[in-house]
Amino acid sequence: MAIPPYYNYFFRITNTVLGDSRLSDPLNQLHYQPAKKTISRKIRDRLIAAVVIAVVFLITLWFGPSAMKRVELLYWQRRCSNYPSQSDQIVYTYHPEKGQAAAIQPIEWQRYSDLAGFKFTTGDLAVFIHSRTSPNGTSRIVMVGAGGTPLDWDKKWRISLNGQAIVPGGLFAMPGTTSQSMAQNIVRFFDVPAAKQVIYRNGRIDPDDSSHFTLEMDADDQRFTTDGWLRDDDTVLLETRPSVPIPPPTSLPVTFP
Repeated sequence: MAIPPYYNYFFRITNTVLGDSRLSDPLNQLHYQPAKKTISRKIRDRLIAAVVIAVVFLITLWFGPSAMKRVELLYWQRRCSNYPSQSDQIVYTYHPEKGQAAAIQPIEWQRYSDLAGFKFTTGDLAVFIHSRTSPNGTSRIVMVGAGGTPLDWDKKWRISLNGQAIVPGGLFAMPGTTSQSMAQNIVRFFDVPAAKQVIYRNGRIDPDDSSHFTLEMDADDQRFTTDGWLRDDDTVLLETRPSVPIPPPTSLPVTFP
């Protein structure tokens, strides 16, 4: 910036009066160093955002498939935990004489077991799926599989029930069974007379006991009920009651006037 001419006149008079030569030099004034050029805040914020997006993209590209699989697994796990408990739902029907069989396996269990990699050798037919809580407050998903072996086609069959307590998975842990549960796994066997028709019904939870549930199987006119409990050691206790005659339908026959 140019210094006005009258500034020199003023400094010469002051120097004459005060005898200070420093005041006569207008260049002895304070001068500030020009500010350094820096990146604006807006540009800096854009650069940080671009770096974050790039990192998220690389993480998604690397872990994306496994993350999506884990989300799907947790979805089907929740569906299994809250599977409808309806004892009037038939899950398996078998007519030995006709050689006909029909099974309805829950899609919830099929998807969940496939994603989790469960391989159970006893009882491929799932007759109960639901979350249960042991007396000490431990929550597990309980699955009971049913199977059958003919001992004598004209006399009886041997029915097997295999209960498994499944430890639920999470975002960073896969579901599975504890080593204690596998080592002490209890398989319940009971014999039934050979029948013309066998029906497995979906298990039912006990609203008054969070560890208890029941299973029903009909062989002709006899009903076999099995009680199940989730225990504190992660095993499933199964006990079959003596068979009883199937009660007649509660609905009255339709009559016409």
